[in-house]
Amino acid sequence: MAPRSKGNDMLTNVEEVILMSLVGQERYGLDIIQQIAQAHPAKKHISVGTLYPALSRLEKRGLVTLRHEERQVGSRSGARRKYYRITIAGTRALHKMEALREHLEAQLSYGTAPA
Repeated sequence: MAPRSKGNDMLTNVEEVILMSLVGQERYGLDIIQQIAQAHPAKKHISVGTLYPALSRLEKRGLVTLRHEERQVGSRSGARRKYYRITIAGTRALHKMEALREHLEAQLSYGTAPA
């Protein structure tokens, strides 16, 4: 089934930070939380209850892909990890958000309202 598109490329702050943490590296949930905490120590940390619903939305929109870690035969080490990777569409969404932010900053620095 093809990813569902909401027809809007806007990202929430949480979604944007999650996608930024996935640039260049596939990560699992706890690793995403730790990466965000290291990159943004002054901000409030993302909880598991916030992370996984956001990842689910991003996956439905086609901005991340999910892969389940294969367990080794005989392994009893808990649940399989889910690894997330940013897609090309996710990278585009990040670039669009960056361009929008730059446009808004430029408009504000010139004292004009954004179009």
